[in-house]
Amino acid sequence: MQTYEFSLTFSLAGVDDPKRVVQHLYHTTCHDALICIIDEEHIEVCFEREAPSLSLAQEHAISDVVDSVSYASFIGAGTKRKHA
Repeated sequence: MQTYEFSLTFSLAGVDDPKRVVQHLYHTTCHDALICIIDEEHIEVCFEREAPSLSLAQEHAISDVVDSVSYASFIGAGTKRKHA
């Protein structure tokens, strides 16, 4: 299986404290990710995940974030690299 490195950006509409969102994500489904606060309403989550394809890796990561933070809206994906 290949390892893919990618980042995902999410909008957090109506969040009072994005730091709490980051902590929640880290302690639930994204403990393997680097989570950055872009501004009060946006976060970027950087993953390095094994999967059969990049699209499946991204799909599962998006699902992990949205399942954990239901008000997070996926905006887009960033740079991708494939590791052997």
